[in-house]
Amino acid sequence: MQTRYWFDRGTAQEHASGSGQYTSSSPTRHATWHKALQTVAFTGALCLMLSACSAPRIDGRAESEQQPSACETAYYAAESNTSVMATDSGAPMLMRFFAAQSATQQWVDVAGYCAHRFAEGTLRSAQAEYTASILGNKLDITPASRASSLEGITALHADADALGGMAVAEDRAGFVIEVLAARKVDGASLALSDDHKTAGQLLFSLSKASKDPRSKVYDVRGILAHPDTMTDSATGLSARTVAVAEITCAREELSAMTAETSENTADSDAADRTHTDSVDTAASSADTSASSTDTSLGATTAAANTQRSKTLRTLSDLVASRISLAFTYGYPAFDHALFS
Repeated sequence: MQTRYWFDRGTAQEHASGSGQYTSSSPTRHATWHKALQTVAFTGALCLMLSACSAPRIDGRAESEQQPSACETAYYAAESNTSVMATDSGAPMLMRFFAAQSATQQWVDVAGYCAHRFAEGTLRSAQAEYTASILGNKLDITPASRASSLEGITALHADADALGGMAVAEDRAGFVIEVLAARKVDGASLALSDDHKTAGQLLFSLSKASKDPRSKVYDVRGILAHPDTMTDSATGLSARTVAVAEITCAREELSAMTAETSENTADSDAADRTHTDSVDTAASSADTSASSTDTSLGATTAAANTQRSKTLRTLSDLVASRISLAFTYGYPAFDHALFS
């Protein structure tokens, strides 16, 4: 006779003979399986509920957050080459020279892409350029020149007050250098004076301001009293007067741009929050329309950011060239003299 199996009841023969009675463990095991099935079903339902309630994924967001920004890329590259060009890096002199040349432009990129690091990027760029100049002299190599002229620039995407402040700084420096050139001070020339005054004129024109903030004539009693060397009132360091004139010009320009970039960064953050809120609201009622609007605004913002970073790089090059000139005339290039 074929043997048939029942769940926890023994064989058919055992059941017929009375030996297949329910044991005390049979109902317990059945109940356990029943509870396990209930748990699996509950867990599955819960997962579906949580999945339905989770925030929608924004296409490309995770991918973009994994990519370094233009600011981060420029900063990491500049820091890397600055480490290589350092005296204690242990790198060969030629390698340090090329690292300094690269860092010169990379720090300008930092000033352009990281608005809150405009002053730092500009100062570091000048330090790197000065280092390249020193190493180049030792290696008998002429470093690449910096494009610092505003000639040919048709527009600057910066605040009119900031550009006006820079125009005054350049105009004042031009007047001071002119006075020193008349005194036959070494390093001061009418050509350098004209360069400053031309930059001041171009900055004012590009600011599109209705009123010219330049005075053209400035108080130079301190310069006349100390035409050769003087104490920099900002740091207490003594240096050649022509060097102090250049670093003072750069310091005033950095002050004007730092105030401008801080204000624009705050405005940009507020605009981003407003834009995000508007997109979120629109998305709840019309996803397709919101997506189209977001794409259009994103393209406009990207174009504006490109123009803005280009402006900051142009202005950074100009200011850094003044700082580099101050270094050439003997102004200290160490951090305490610049970042204090």
